[in-house]
Amino acid sequence: VMTNISEIGIMVSFLQIASLVGSPDKMNPIVQLLAGLLVGLYMIFFLWQEIYEGLNPTSLLYKWETTPGIIMLVDRIVIWFMFVVLCVINAFRNADRRYFLGIFGGIFSIWFLCLPFMVLVMIGTKYYEKAKVVLGIVQTFYFILYCIFLLLATPNPLSSRINGVGFYVRKFANDLSSGNANFLTTKHTKEEDEEL
Repeated sequence: VMTNISEIGIMVSFLQIASLVGSPDKMNPIVQLLAGLLVGLYMIFFLWQEIYEGLNPTSLLYKWETTPGIIMLVDRIVIWFMFVVLCVINAFRNADRRYFLGIFGGIFSIWFLCLPFMVLVMIGTKYYEKAKVVLGIVQTFYFILYCIFLLLATPNPLSSRINGVGFYVRKFANDLSSGNANFLTTKHTKEEDEEL
Protein backbone atom coordinates (compact mmCIF):
# COMPACT_ATOMS: atom_id res chain seq x y z
CA VAL A 1 0.00 0.00 0.00
CA MET A 2 2.71 2.48 1.01
CA THR A 3 4.73 1.67 -2.11
CA ASN A 4 1.87 2.58 -4.44
CA ILE A 5 1.08 5.74 -2.47
CA SER A 6 4.72 6.82 -2.62
CA GLU A 7 4.79 6.08 -6.37
CA ILE A 8 1.88 8.47 -6.87
CA GLY A 9 3.76 11.20 -4.98
CA ILE A 10 6.92 10.55 -7.00
CA MET A 11 4.98 10.68 -10.28
CA VAL A 12 3.56 14.10 -9.39
CA SER A 13 7.02 15.32 -8.31
CA PHE A 14 8.61 14.12 -11.54
CA LEU A 15 5.91 15.85 -13.59
CA GLN A 16 6.54 19.06 -11.64
CA ILE A 17 10.28 18.90 -12.23
CA ALA A 18 9.75 18.14 -15.92
CA SER A 19 7.46 21.19 -16.07
CA LEU A 20 10.14 23.31 -14.33
CA VAL A 21 7.74 24.54 -11.66
CA GLY A 22 8.06 24.50 -7.90
CA SER A 23 4.49 23.60 -6.99
CA PRO A 24 1.58 21.89 -8.75
CA ASP A 25 -0.48 25.08 -8.84
CA LYS A 26 2.16 26.71 -11.09
CA MET A 27 1.78 24.01 -13.76
CA ASN A 28 -0.03 24.69 -17.03
CA PRO A 29 -3.79 24.15 -16.44
CA ILE A 30 -3.99 21.51 -19.19
CA VAL A 31 -1.03 19.65 -17.67
CA GLN A 32 -2.64 19.96 -14.22
CA LEU A 33 -5.91 18.52 -15.50
CA LEU A 34 -4.31 15.68 -17.43
CA ALA A 35 -1.87 14.81 -14.63
CA GLY A 36 -4.64 14.94 -12.04
CA LEU A 37 -6.83 12.69 -14.19
CA LEU A 38 -4.08 10.13 -14.85
CA VAL A 39 -2.78 10.04 -11.27
CA GLY A 40 -6.37 9.93 -9.99
CA LEU A 41 -7.10 6.95 -12.26
CA TYR A 42 -3.95 5.27 -10.98
CA MET A 43 -5.18 5.76 -7.40
CA ILE A 44 -8.69 4.48 -8.19
CA PHE A 45 -7.36 1.34 -9.86
CA PHE A 46 -4.92 0.85 -7.00
CA LEU A 47 -7.84 0.86 -4.55
CA TRP A 48 -9.76 -1.51 -6.84
CA GLN A 49 -6.73 -3.77 -6.95
CA GLU A 50 -6.55 -3.83 -3.15
CA ILE A 51 -10.16 -5.00 -2.82
CA TYR A 52 -10.12 -7.19 -5.93
CA GLU A 53 -11.88 -10.44 -5.09
CA GLY A 54 -9.46 -12.54 -7.13
CA LEU A 55 -6.53 -11.59 -4.88
CA ASN A 56 -7.00 -13.87 -1.92
CA PRO A 57 -4.13 -15.71 -0.19
CA THR A 58 -5.09 -19.04 -1.71
CA SER A 59 -5.18 -17.69 -5.28
CA LEU A 60 -2.12 -17.86 -7.51
CA LEU A 61 -3.11 -14.72 -9.40
CA TYR A 62 -0.41 -12.04 -9.36
CA LYS A 63 -1.66 -8.51 -8.68
CA TRP A 64 -0.31 -7.14 -11.97
CA GLU A 65 -2.23 -9.81 -13.92
CA THR A 66 -5.61 -8.61 -12.66
CA THR A 67 -7.79 -6.14 -14.55
CA PRO A 68 -6.93 -3.17 -12.28
CA GLY A 69 -3.25 -4.13 -12.34
CA ILE A 70 -3.09 -4.15 -16.14
CA ILE A 71 -4.92 -0.81 -16.31
CA MET A 72 -2.47 0.64 -13.74
CA LEU A 73 0.48 -0.47 -15.90
CA VAL A 74 -1.06 1.12 -19.00
CA ASP A 75 -1.80 4.30 -17.01
CA ARG A 76 1.81 4.35 -15.82
CA ILE A 77 3.03 4.17 -19.44
CA VAL A 78 0.71 7.06 -20.40
CA ILE A 79 2.05 9.13 -17.46
CA TRP A 80 5.59 8.29 -18.62
CA PHE A 81 4.73 9.54 -22.12
CA MET A 82 3.42 12.78 -20.59
CA PHE A 83 6.65 13.07 -18.55
CA VAL A 84 8.80 12.68 -21.68
CA VAL A 85 6.73 15.22 -23.62
CA LEU A 86 7.06 17.75 -20.76
CA CYS A 87 10.82 17.17 -20.61
CA VAL A 88 11.21 17.68 -24.36
CA ILE A 89 8.99 20.78 -24.53
CA ASN A 90 10.71 22.45 -21.58
CA ALA A 91 14.16 21.50 -22.85
CA PHE A 92 13.42 23.41 -26.06
CA ARG A 93 11.96 26.37 -24.18
CA ASN A 94 14.79 26.65 -21.61
CA ALA A 95 18.23 26.35 -23.12
CA ASP A 96 19.90 26.66 -19.71
CA ARG A 97 18.01 23.59 -18.42
CA ARG A 98 18.30 21.50 -21.60
CA TYR A 99 21.16 19.31 -20.39
CA PHE A 100 19.52 18.72 -16.99
CA LEU A 101 16.15 17.82 -18.52
CA GLY A 102 17.80 15.48 -21.01
CA ILE A 103 19.58 13.57 -18.26
CA PHE A 104 16.60 13.73 -15.90
CA GLY A 105 14.11 12.59 -18.55
CA GLY A 106 16.34 9.77 -19.75
CA ILE A 107 17.24 8.39 -16.34
CA PHE A 108 13.77 8.61 -14.85
CA SER A 109 12.16 7.06 -17.90
CA ILE A 110 13.75 3.93 -16.45
CA TRP A 111 11.79 4.56 -13.23
CA PHE A 112 8.48 4.72 -15.11
CA LEU A 113 9.15 1.74 -17.39
CA CYS A 114 10.93 -0.63 -14.98
CA LEU A 115 7.76 -2.12 -13.46
CA PRO A 116 5.84 -2.68 -16.74
CA PHE A 117 8.96 -4.18 -18.33
CA MET A 118 9.56 -6.60 -15.43
CA VAL A 119 5.92 -7.67 -15.35
CA LEU A 120 6.07 -8.31 -19.10
CA VAL A 121 9.31 -10.32 -18.81
CA MET A 122 8.00 -12.45 -15.94
CA ILE A 123 4.64 -13.39 -17.52
CA GLY A 124 5.46 -17.06 -18.06
CA THR A 125 7.05 -17.81 -14.67
CA LYS A 126 5.54 -19.42 -11.60
CA TYR A 127 3.67 -17.22 -9.15
CA TYR A 128 6.09 -17.48 -6.23
CA GLU A 129 9.08 -16.72 -8.47
CA LYS A 130 7.31 -13.87 -10.23
CA ALA A 131 6.41 -11.91 -7.11
CA LYS A 132 9.90 -12.13 -5.61
CA VAL A 133 11.84 -11.35 -8.77
CA VAL A 134 9.65 -8.44 -9.88
CA LEU A 135 9.64 -6.89 -6.41
CA GLY A 136 13.38 -7.40 -5.90
CA ILE A 137 14.52 -6.02 -9.24
CA VAL A 138 12.05 -3.11 -9.30
CA GLN A 139 12.94 -2.05 -5.74
CA THR A 140 16.67 -2.28 -6.57
CA PHE A 141 16.17 -0.02 -9.61
CA TYR A 142 14.09 2.39 -7.53
CA PHE A 143 16.82 2.61 -4.88
CA ILE A 144 19.54 3.29 -7.47
CA LEU A 145 17.41 5.90 -9.24
CA TYR A 146 16.52 7.66 -5.98
CA CYS A 147 20.26 7.88 -5.20
CA ILE A 148 20.82 9.41 -8.66
CA PHE A 149 17.98 11.85 -7.95
CA LEU A 150 19.75 12.93 -4.76
CA LEU A 151 22.93 13.51 -6.77
CA LEU A 152 21.01 15.65 -9.27
CA ALA A 153 19.01 17.60 -6.69
CA THR A 154 21.62 18.41 -4.04
CA PRO A 155 24.46 20.89 -4.45
CA ASN A 156 27.59 18.97 -5.44
CA PRO A 157 30.21 19.11 -8.21
CA LEU A 158 28.25 16.68 -10.41
CA SER A 159 24.98 18.58 -10.23
CA SER A 160 26.72 21.90 -10.89
CA ARG A 161 28.10 20.44 -14.14
CA ILE A 162 24.73 19.07 -15.20
CA ASN A 163 22.65 22.14 -14.33
CA GLY A 164 23.53 25.13 -16.47
CA VAL A 165 22.31 27.66 -13.91
CA GLY A 166 22.84 25.61 -10.77
CA PHE A 167 20.01 23.79 -9.10
CA TYR A 168 20.25 25.79 -5.87
CA VAL A 169 20.29 29.54 -6.33
CA ARG A 170 20.35 32.24 -3.63
CA LYS A 171 17.12 34.21 -3.64
CA PHE A 172 15.42 36.87 -1.56
CA ALA A 173 12.68 35.85 0.88
CA ASN A 174 9.91 37.46 -1.20
CA ASP A 175 11.08 35.45 -4.23
CA LEU A 176 10.95 32.24 -2.21
CA SER A 177 7.29 32.77 -1.37
CA SER A 178 6.34 32.65 -5.06
CA GLY A 179 7.40 29.03 -5.52
CA ASN A 180 10.52 26.92 -5.69
CA ALA A 181 13.66 29.07 -5.73
CA ASN A 182 15.37 26.62 -8.06
CA PHE A 183 13.15 27.55 -10.98
CA LEU A 184 12.87 31.32 -10.57
CA THR A 185 14.50 33.46 -13.19
CA THR A 186 15.10 36.76 -11.38
CA LYS A 187 18.71 37.89 -11.36
CA HIS A 188 20.46 39.63 -8.46
CA THR A 189 23.54 41.77 -8.58
CA LYS A 190 26.72 40.88 -6.75
CA GLU A 191 26.08 43.64 -4.18
CA GLU A 192 22.60 42.30 -3.43
CA ASP A 193 24.04 38.80 -2.89
CA GLU A 194 26.65 40.18 -0.48
CA GLU A 195 23.90 41.84 1.59
CA LEU A 196 22.39 38.42 2.22
